Amino acid sequence: MKIKLLILFLFITSNRANAQDDLFGEKKTTTHKGFIIGVNFHLDFPSADMAKRFGNSIRVGPSIQYKTTNNYFIGFSWDFLNGGNIKEDSLLCNITDASGQVLNQAGQKIGLSILERGYTTGLQFGKLFNVSKHNGDNGILWMNTLGFIQHKINIYNKDNAVPQLKSDYLKGYDRLANGWFIEEYLGYA
Repeated sequence: MKIKLLILFLFITSNRANAQDDLFGEKKTTTHKGFIIGVNFHLDFPSADMAKRFGNSIRVGPSIQYKTTNNYFIGFSWDFLNGGNIKEDSLLCNITDASGQVLNQAGQKIGLSILERGYTTGLQFGKLFNVSKHNGDNGILWMNTLGFIQHKINIYNKDNAVPQLKSDYLKGYDRLANGWFIEEYLGYA
């Protein structure tokens, strides 16, 4: 009987303490700090120069960020770039026949797998703008990424059947390009 009364007493007093905090608006929202390890998934719709060469693509990769108690973020991300829509039609014009098929050494038509490949890496920073009175870790997240991107046209030459697409010769066809980029993100976290 004594244990039941003790549990009832603890239950009643704990509820009163919470109710008093909420009564006068004194309950403070708490924010947490720490590392956030995540997996990124992006669907990219290219524009400008990228749109002339490639269609839509996806990026997948890891990221690590540190969140402060003031809701500032700083971190690092790395993404693998993969796409299947190559728009450059004159890419293999020197080694195709009149119908657009690639020919091997024996003059036979072969199929090549031509894809977009690359990676992005960048330093991320941003701020979480809190919109919840009860949870200091939720709100509108604004992130910026300053980074480096490299991409190319990946030509898969099965069994090295086309001599023009072997080793150093392949470098003339893959159109390797790289440079700096800026990316912005606005969302809810």
